[in-house]
Amino acid sequence: MFQSKFANFIYAFLSVAATAGLCGHLNNFGLNTFYTRIDLPVFTPADVVFPVVWGILYALLIISLTLVLNTAQKNKRKKAVLLFWLNLLMQIIWTSVFFYSGLFLAGFIMLIILDFFAVLLYDAFHGIKKLAAYLLLPYLFWLLFATYLNWGIVDLNGYSYIF
Repeated sequence: MFQSKFANFIYAFLSVAATAGLCGHLNNFGLNTFYTRIDLPVFTPADVVFPVVWGILYALLIISLTLVLNTAQKNKRKKAVLLFWLNLLMQIIWTSVFFYSGLFLAGFIMLIILDFFAVLLYDAFHGIKKLAAYLLLPYLFWLLFATYLNWGIVDLNGYSYIF
């Protein structure tokens, strides 16, 4: 039993860590090229806030997935893990589109899709273990805040940094 729970934690940790590493790399590209030169919307946090918040959110994602993996029946777990992976994939796509490519409107559309998948993830986790779902609420709220910020950047700067 312990080995299985530990293996579930390692699986969750490595999944989220790989996503965090890739998103961090893509994010740094934008920070080093265009992000400091664009107009930002009201309520944009200082740059130092983002890694702290994402560190907390990634920790909550790891804990949440581990709880689901340790408690779920196989059929429920499969759907929940698929939704979890879709969320991680959409995070990578959004970071690539927004920070690596500088496509602000396309990034906004990706965030809307990510918001939708995050709600589905919350619902799937809620059906398995409520605590796991509740741990996703800060992630969901931060994504909604990021959606506001992304739209503000579109509004202030146009569809992309390139054009």
